[in-house]
Amino acid sequence: MASTLAWMVEGIPDAVIADRSFCRQQLQTMSQHLIRRDDAAVWTDLEDRVAFLCLDQDQLFEIDGVGKAVWDFLEEPRSLDEIVEHVRSVYRVDRDRCEADIRSFISRLTENGIVLHGGVASVA
Repeated sequence: MASTLAWMVEGIPDAVIADRSFCRQQLQTMSQHLIRRDDAAVWTDLEDRVAFLCLDQDQLFEIDGVGKAVWDFLEEPRSLDEIVEHVRSVYRVDRDRCEADIRSFISRLTENGIVLHGGVASVA
């Protein structure tokens, strides 16, 4: 699964991300908060992948496979648990591995201004 969530990022070194501690704090509370697409994100659906333009870094990057499935699922705000269960319903993957990969993927989306965290998921 890690390879299908891998980012195809051209020229965006990890050192460009200025405040990783903020992103780590968001990840710790990700299970409780809704994750949603940032309306200001510049992206286009290319059928089998999604391309994003990161204006702050003048970079274009793409996601495909499971990453695209997650992006499509985020058409509505979702909790981490909802995203993980959605991915597990489509792909046969261990829950712990799936959650770790999704956390990492959502972290990268957050770092690049593609998704936001906000609102608290209702407890069923």
